[in-house]
Amino acid sequence: MSEVDLNRQAGRLLVDLDGPAAWNMAVDQAIMESTSEASTAATRSSASGPAATLRFYTWQRPTLSLGYFQSHQDAWRFFGADVDGGSVDALGVDVVRRSTGGGAIMHHHELTYSLTLATPVGQRGARQDLYQSMHAIIAELLAENGITSAAYRNDRPIHFDSESFLCFQRRTDEDLVVSGYKVLGSAQRRGRASLLQHGSLLFRTSPQTPQLPGLENLTGHRQTFDDWVNRISERVAACLNLSLSPGKLSATEQQRAEKVAEQRFRDRNWLQRR
Repeated sequence: MSEVDLNRQAGRLLVDLDGPAAWNMAVDQAIMESTSEASTAATRSSASGPAATLRFYTWQRPTLSLGYFQSHQDAWRFFGADVDGGSVDALGVDVVRRSTGGGAIMHHHELTYSLTLATPVGQRGARQDLYQSMHAIIAELLAENGITSAAYRNDRPIHFDSESFLCFQRRTDEDLVVSGYKVLGSAQRRGRASLLQHGSLLFRTSPQTPQLPGLENLTGHRQTFDDWVNRISERVAACLNLSLSPGKLSATEQQRAEKVAEQRFRDRNWLQRR
């Protein structure tokens, strides 16, 4: 191990392919909760877990994730489906409610990431620097492929509806824009002693959302999951001073994720709470 590695904090890299919708959301929740517990324990003793977990995942079926505050009725109307959602399932699409806010996202031809950090107990508020850092990393990688992008705060040529149902038709300052179209958006949630940021990088148009072009549609450059995972991981490790090692969920996290998936993200009451 090099001297540089010895000076870095330990981080964990997880790559999960083709996960069910509820499971994908539950794993992020379980990691956030376990990170809070480890961070709290570390303030009382020498015990500690990874300083950060960087996770990349794909989806078993096309999945519409509703923002925490959105109405499930809007999802049925979006698909032109009946109120019980039966015809949505028949389309081969899953619907899940996120624990973070914002508009609905169609997870299909995209890369989804989550980054969970240990934080001081009780710290509040958004970490704008983390939004900026993660999005700047991806903007730099796009530039290396000859693709020009900009944070929306620096590229505001198009008016938009802030109440649009779909997240990728909305804009916030740190959203990454290519040729006027949003290609990357992220959201955050605080735990007791942790911070979860997850987001989506849109590769190409989904048949369910033909109004949203992705990077391939806009640039003609093919995007590959493995390439992006490797390149983002290297840059995140350098940016956050981490030594990222491939890992897996602990037994406790696995059990917690299974419980959270069953009690929350698979529960119709959670989905239809609004």
